Amino acid sequence: MLDLNSIKIKEKKILIRVDYNVPLKEGKIIDKNRIYNSIPTINRILENSGKVIIATHLGRPSGKKSDALSVEFLQKELSDILKCKIYFASNAIGEERNKKIENLKSGEVLLLENLRFHSGEEKNDSEFAKKLSENIDIYINDAFSVSHRAHASVDSITNFLPSFPGLLLEKEIKSLYKVFDKPKKPVLAIISGSKISTKLGLIKNLIKKVDTLILCGGIAHTFRASQGFNMQKSLVEKSMVETAKNILLEHHQKIMLPTDGYAATSINDKNIRIFNTTKLENNFEFLDTGPDSIKKICNIIKSHKTLVWNGPLGVFEHPPFDKSTTIISQYVSKLSKENKLYSVAGGGETIAALKQASSEDGFNYLSTAGGAFLELLEGKKLPGIQALKKI
Repeated sequence: MLDLNSIKIKEKKILIRVDYNVPLKEGKIIDKNRIYNSIPTINRILENSGKVIIATHLGRPSGKKSDALSVEFLQKELSDILKCKIYFASNAIGEERNKKIENLKSGEVLLLENLRFHSGEEKNDSEFAKKLSENIDIYINDAFSVSHRAHASVDSITNFLPSFPGLLLEKEIKSLYKVFDKPKKPVLAIISGSKISTKLGLIKNLIKKVDTLILCGGIAHTFRASQGFNMQKSLVEKSMVETAKNILLEHHQKIMLPTDGYAATSINDKNIRIFNTTKLENNFEFLDTGPDSIKKICNIIKSHKTLVWNGPLGVFEHPPFDKSTTIISQYVSKLSKENKLYSVAGGGETIAALKQASSEDGFNYLSTAGGAFLELLEGKKLPGIQALKKI
């Protein structure tokens, strides 16, 4: 791919595809990280006298206009962050938008209305992409989090404009490149989650590329069940037991499963006990990775040079079942700060768990892109990235 440094920005009208699909509660933004992450690219253009046109989506309006999903409220948020006036176009395409683009001066910003108010966006419609490209000189994709979607503002638009990755997207790709293409070895992956079925592609791809794969959570329970152990009330995906058994048979030397766990009769039970994963008592369920396993995992991490992490290791939303995620992530953070480990973590729940543990600052890179992050780890080609590579 080309990079932002190769663009002549001055006086150019530059459309930036960002992801401002921010979480909202009672009309207020709960987490502004997606906005903050886009600012370096926007500032780069403004500082070089370019004209910025911002395109994003919010929610799932299914191709219909919805006042509840308008992105107009972001006008003030962006103005506060960028310290400049932000203009707003009530439609992502059309005459009103085009006139406002024409009137933009160097160093000014125009925010477009929700892209998904048009059915052509999610259909990757070429005609919609063409209209989106009108009055634009250059296209920049800075939304890695939607680059696994073949949508018009991510894929088709590159057929009409010179197209480049933004600084955020470039950072994401380079961070994952360090994990898979030129990693410091040995490489370790920690994968957790409730179901094997949702992460089967991920597990199958990673097992070929890493030296060690640690599996926790419900995924580990299903693997233990495949070994013939009674997991009692623990979450087990029965339809995947045979698949887990086959994976273990072929790759048992690479896979590490927890040997113990914190268990209770329910999430609200205060009578928390520690059991060996082979000897769980009747009516109990594992809700977090246990102390013996925590020590073993930390020792494994210590002996590796590169780590990729997806999924909290227990039911972190309900302390004290966040213990393993907290201890292990803080250890990873420490080693990363000491340059003894290169660490990348991604996925919404994962980032939330690391923030709760106050350990996110030490990781070398945190990806807020859930689906795109996972699909790239699965070895899939992302439409948004492929579109930029063909230019």
